[in-house]
Amino acid sequence: MPKHIYLLEDNDDIREIVELLLEGEVLKVSSFADIASLNKALEQHVPDAFY
Repeated sequence: MPKHIYLLEDNDDIREIVELLLEGEVLKVSSFADIASLNKALEQHVPDAFY
């Protein structure tokens, strides 16, 4: 089972590139553009790591 990482980055282009790189390492990535959406996701699930 792949590790789940939450990625917080407000720049769409950077977020997309980093997400693709992490997924290439066989990681499950959930990405967020702002802290409010990240906090909402944290109410449901705590990831293995943050980036």
